[in-house]
Amino acid sequence: TTSFSQNYKVGARQGALGEAGVAIADVWALHYNQASLAFMETPAIGFFYENKYLTSVGFQSLGLVLPTEKGAWGFSFGFLGLQGYSEMKTALAYALKLSPAFSLGMQFDYLHTGYPSSYYYNGLNSLVAELSFFSKPAESLALGGHIFNPWTIMSNAEDKSLIETTMSMGVLFRLSDHLTTVVALEKDIRYSASIQFGIEYYYREKLYFRGGFSTNPNSFSVAIGYLFANFKTNIAFY
Repeated sequence: TTSFSQNYKVGARQGALGEAGVAIADVWALHYNQASLAFMETPAIGFFYENKYLTSVGFQSLGLVLPTEKGAWGFSFGFLGLQGYSEMKTALAYALKLSPAFSLGMQFDYLHTGYPSSYYYNGLNSLVAELSFFSKPAESLALGGHIFNPWTIMSNAEDKSLIETTMSMGVLFRLSDHLTTVVALEKDIRYSASIQFGIEYYYREKLYFRGGFSTNPNSFSVAIGYLFANFKTNIAFY
């Protein structure tokens, strides 16, 4: 079999924190932990662009979160494409608070991989689910868990390409008004677990400095972020 994976890691903040995003509640929780969307109080929209190899081809994603009195809704779209090949993920999420400190979330993903016509005329298409929980027992503490593709799904009968199942759990500690750390453990059922760690320093109400690392494979990251009123911009290198 071959791997068919579109469980993208999205968000410069999360990327800078070693991709330990499962206990972080922001717009890019659409890709890490949908349950945390229930703790967002205002609508949010985000745009993400990543180019790992400094080529003309990059991954781009749009995310939208809309909190309501009966839970929070989220929508995301991601696309990567080059001549003859493309990947796309479209997702709809919903999160609901079951108590002031605990929520559950779920998301349905439509995945598409396009190939040159000589390989697959219509490409590969799949529907995948994501399930998650989020808890915030104190202002300085948050915990989260997430599973991508709770059951192993075949992308189509002809290709026999398996979509991976990935599980993650993590915790966020706010050590002070200016310093936050995150730690997570992620396990793709096909590989060894990855340990993820990140630290974020908030400077003078506008500027963020971030760093992190993850294992399997080993990766280090740094980033800077700036807050313009209600608009945040983040640039990360990892």
